[in-house]
Amino acid sequence: YSKYDDLGNAKVAEGRRQMLQQIMTQGVTPSVVVAKSEAPSKADIAQQEYLAWRSKRSLQEIDAQLFAERMTLVWKVRPIFQIVLILAPGEESLLADTLDSLGAQFYADWRLTVVAGFPAPDAVFHEVAQLRWIEARTDSDRLAAMNALIADAETDWLLLAPPGVVLEPHTLIRCGDYVNLHPAWRLIYCDDDRINASGEFAEPRFKPDLNLDLLRSTDYIGPCLFRADALRETGGYSCLTQVERYDMALRVLDRYEEQAIGHISDVLLHLPSSCDAIGNEENAREAVSQHLARLGIQGRVEAGYARGTQRVIYEHAENPMVSIIIPTKDKLEFFQPCIESVLNKTAYANYEVLVIDNQSSDPDVLVFYQELEARYPGKVRILPYGEEFNFSAINNYAASQARGEYLLLLNNDTQVVQPEWLERLLAYGQRTDVGVVGARLVYPETAKLQHAGVVLGMNAVADHPFNGMPITEPGYMNRALVDQNYSAVTAACMLVRKSVYQQVGGMDEEQLKVLFNDVDLCLKIGQAGYRIVWTPFSTVVHYGSTSIKAESMDLMKLALNNERAKREQATMLERWLPKLANDPAYNRHLSLTKTGYGVEEVVVIDWDTAFHDRPRILGVPLVGGSGEYRICAPFRALGNAAKAKCDVVEPLKYNEARLLSLPELARADPDTLVVHAAISDLHIAMLEMYKRFHPSLRVFTLDDLVTNVPEKSPFYKHSFRDAKSRLRKALSFCDRAVVSTQPLVEMCHGMIDDIRLIPNYLEKTRWGGLQSIRRQGRKPRVGWAGAQQHHGDLALIVDLVKATAQEVDWVFFGMCLEELKPYIKEEHPFVLDFDAYPKKLASLNLDIAVAPLEAHPFNEAKSNLRILEYGALGLPVICSDIYPYQNAPVKRVSNDPQAWATALRERIDDLDAAGVEGDCLRQWVHKHYMLEDHLDEWFSALTR
Repeated sequence: YSKYDDLGNAKVAEGRRQMLQQIMTQGVTPSVVVAKSEAPSKADIAQQEYLAWRSKRSLQEIDAQLFAERMTLVWKVRPIFQIVLILAPGEESLLADTLDSLGAQFYADWRLTVVAGFPAPDAVFHEVAQLRWIEARTDSDRLAAMNALIADAETDWLLLAPPGVVLEPHTLIRCGDYVNLHPAWRLIYCDDDRINASGEFAEPRFKPDLNLDLLRSTDYIGPCLFRADALRETGGYSCLTQVERYDMALRVLDRYEEQAIGHISDVLLHLPSSCDAIGNEENAREAVSQHLARLGIQGRVEAGYARGTQRVIYEHAENPMVSIIIPTKDKLEFFQPCIESVLNKTAYANYEVLVIDNQSSDPDVLVFYQELEARYPGKVRILPYGEEFNFSAINNYAASQARGEYLLLLNNDTQVVQPEWLERLLAYGQRTDVGVVGARLVYPETAKLQHAGVVLGMNAVADHPFNGMPITEPGYMNRALVDQNYSAVTAACMLVRKSVYQQVGGMDEEQLKVLFNDVDLCLKIGQAGYRIVWTPFSTVVHYGSTSIKAESMDLMKLALNNERAKREQATMLERWLPKLANDPAYNRHLSLTKTGYGVEEVVVIDWDTAFHDRPRILGVPLVGGSGEYRICAPFRALGNAAKAKCDVVEPLKYNEARLLSLPELARADPDTLVVHAAISDLHIAMLEMYKRFHPSLRVFTLDDLVTNVPEKSPFYKHSFRDAKSRLRKALSFCDRAVVSTQPLVEMCHGMIDDIRLIPNYLEKTRWGGLQSIRRQGRKPRVGWAGAQQHHGDLALIVDLVKATAQEVDWVFFGMCLEELKPYIKEEHPFVLDFDAYPKKLASLNLDIAVAPLEAHPFNEAKSNLRILEYGALGLPVICSDIYPYQNAPVKRVSNDPQAWATALRERIDDLDAAGVEGDCLRQWVHKHYMLEDHLDEWFSALTR
């Protein structure tokens, strides 16, 4: 690991950490571990991703300050939270974890009440005012005790949670923020996870916002806060045992409607592994049945596909006509099985089939059309469409010709496999609150999902989250097996009420001829106030890569090179970007680049966009020291000083920043986006999109002369020969450039109007208290520190090292040329952890440090960072006489071996005088180059 770095990859770093821990704790030799290597399971990968997410969501000092500011200056009410635990015999040991987490709360206005069938095991429950123990031996006693708590005038909100629940330190104060932000809320739920057998937080449940059909299918809300007066007005505590909270949530929903149910998208509760999330399934079905009865909805509730879920079968007296619309062109091998399966297997009788032929030329297809109309007169109509392919126009034309009250859009490469498929879709579609219903689509033979709803923002615009998953798997939170609301479903099989289709103007045949027209249609219908429902109980086979529509979807992968695809993608971004970024059926902590509801462990945004107390600054750095000094360190310091909320998107690999899609950027919604040396084709294309679609201030930071990389540099082969024109184009899409040196200012001159020069600085928290101890060796210790890109610089001191090897102990930290190794005393591997790097450099206890730089325009444009690091430790420095090192109290020499040797021998002959030089340099660095003293510069450069 000391020889090969981890490429800045969080997963690699975590794997290394686990490997070393296993070796240290179990005594396993590396060779044995390597031999035993196994591919990690999906669960292992998911857990690593979640732990990575948690590591980037840790509370900072600024968070505590902002919580306090809002509570003091913004809150209109200070709610009292009553945490209620119903304790069964044998669960007493779980109380300690809950009590510990309550004791660590930022917010103090809480009470804990334990309701149990036995006396309190500890007198503390009778001695501390915030704690209460209620002994309730029978069901009626417990019911009376709970209703008494609900009626307690001191209680504003009740958190009904399982014993052993652990609250984050900010759980209650964050809930207080939202109570004040949304006074109409009567129920608040948050994301949660489980405490596994190892004591780790695992299995996170990142939940959607209120999702009516999902809630009817399962109690996905989990432990939640109820406003006490809402429970009083809806009948008090539930009599349905083991599903009390679920029943009360449905009652609050029915009484106050959806705007009264709030979701905080953050993991604020950790549930014990012993917690049974299922409850009593029969009572859960009864709770939903009562909910339907209260609303006057006819239907029955049956068991669902997965344990702990149920299915609502809606009942209607009418059997409206459905017009099944199938666009097609040739491809008889797919169209014939499609229409014959519809005609032969559909149990629902009141339908017609409209075949929209888009200029078929296959004689067999034309003959088949004649046979169909002859065999099914009036039932099947062949409607010619003579224009060029336009999926939206085709369906709009079909809708105008349809006789049905409902339209069923169906791709020509689908096959019906369930007789009930259509009536099941219609059962949802006939609800007055529903506008669109989507079916479960599966690939043929493989029994894998193709469509189980569409997630907005995924893969730039929208995509299928469960694509390729076996249909027997429940998916994230059982969501592949239950009815639910999505923001969109695919038109490969979509039921829509004709009047609603016409109300929103149908599909967009002008701007969205091929791509995203179904997503756009669903969003328009959702905007009109209707629900989009997806159900797994209507299953259709879909080949998925042969229909005209499906083939066109492949163009999304060609968006950079296909002009029409670009235009249609741009239409969606311009029209729906806020919605694409914040799909209410998804969660902001789930990935927009991975399927399967994976946790987003790279673009982890630590601020809550519901509150805008400070400027929000998002940085996309390169890996290594460059990204650390130009983005990570200033961001950290600004956050510590509570000047701004700053987040960093870690690079995926060495020298390659992570690209953010437009929905990812809009989801984070920063005031400022800082990009680092972003001049690749994809970076430039994304910068252009950022400028067009998002109002953030775009800042381009640069600390290297990218237009002139030395041939000896390992980065030369990755550099762009046309870097100058690339840089000019990238800067044209930015508002400001922030550079580290005057030569870089001059390079950018004329490319962008607003250029800020901010030198590299050192953090006091890392460098301020360090001291390198002098004269720790028999000979003077002379050293160099640097990484792989300094091959050409080290070549300057080869003769010096060889000539003085008997006079001094040479110490190399990081890279060392092979030809020098016989002449040096010590070689230390480079430290990738920037927290450890300053301490490691100090521990070398050098008497003198050297900083050679070969004469090259690239080096002339570099900063003086190396001598700043040396100077912070009080090391006297001999360096090349080159622009970056001018004006510093160091010994500058020409790049001549004799000049280097003379300067070094002068100092080893008088180490006291050399020490004075080091002290002067340290004073100079501390006076001029400590980051915390220059935060106003950075703040000004990174804000409007």
